[in-house]
Amino acid sequence: MYTKTCTYEVYELALPMDVTFRSAELARLCNSGELLTQRWGATVGCIVARRLCDLAAIDAEALDRLPGTRVGTLGSGQTELSCGRDVVIRGVVTPAPRPTASSTETDQIVITSVDVEGTEDR
Repeated sequence: MYTKTCTYEVYELALPMDVTFRSAELARLCNSGELLTQRWGATVGCIVARRLCDLAAIDAEALDRLPGTRVGTLGSGQTELSCGRDVVIRGVVTPAPRPTASSTETDQIVITSVDVEGTEDR
């Protein structure tokens, strides 16, 4: 069973990001440690879960500080996060307006796909 927890150590000053998914099926997969482990095994399932958890803990400006992750922008405007050599998470990032004293808006990312070792879930 999947038991790893998320890491928040490098994001103390960042605001959390609102993470949603393009489809209910992708949301169900990505929100279940058990399903991630069944789909891709314990090691890769843990990497996917950890990165998604990390995304929920940071803001858009901090994406490039995710440990072990390369961040790029695709021609379609999507952000691509390459985690290790086997995991690619793609999504559309929408930064919130600059915060004010009364603002509670956060950055948002809609995960459009998770690609692992040549398989893709949308």
